Amino acid sequence: MANPLSTDAHVWSVDLPRAPGASGDDGPSEGELVPFHNPTVSGHSVFYKHYNRIYCRSIVTGRLRWSFEVGPVDRDITRLAEWSKSKGYRFMTQWYSDQGVLVDEERVYANVRAYGRRDSLVVLDRVSGEMRWAIGALRPMDESDLTLRLDATPAMGVDAIFAPWSRDEGEGGDHLYTAVGVSAFAKETGDLRWRVPLCQLSPTATTQTRSGIRVLSATPLV
Repeated sequence: MANPLSTDAHVWSVDLPRAPGASGDDGPSEGELVPFHNPTVSGHSVFYKHYNRIYCRSIVTGRLRWSFEVGPVDRDITRLAEWSKSKGYRFMTQWYSDQGVLVDEERVYANVRAYGRRDSLVVLDRVSGEMRWAIGALRPMDESDLTLRLDATPAMGVDAIFAPWSRDEGEGGDHLYTAVGVSAFAKETGDLRWRVPLCQLSPTATTQTRSGIRVLSATPLV
């Protein structure tokens, strides 16, 4: 039987939904400016992230196997546009920190935003799409997790994953510094193996009143 994916013509295509705040529902984007992302193919499925939702589709037919979303939090384009207009700012499409996903034999790893601009790491069952475990503000284990940002796709190890993180530290409403580091989590349970701080970034006098220091993380190399 011929391989249906060996032809030059595409076998199937799917319109990516626009942000709910821009349309009122998950209609097709129809030319909306959307974040770039890199689909991941594993087995007979293709996995990808769009805005705050992770999708799994059949690689042959494009049929949706499952999708996972925390909620339409922080992807309301209309609200962002109105806020920018009222402040006199130039409107820019809301971009997410990392649109990539990591897939192994059993799990799918991705970064999602649950509350504001703090990214959590969520781990889903590869077959069902149900959440196995999560790290960060989405499922905090202590108070420090509420300010933790995990905004880059983790790296894969034999029995652990390695994720960069950042956190704003302050006192009495003042931003004192931003800590940056790398952590290792058990792939099966999400238990913390170790956490290593790499550096601390202190704000200057001109940035003291701003909301933290912007940190652009990258996937570690293992």
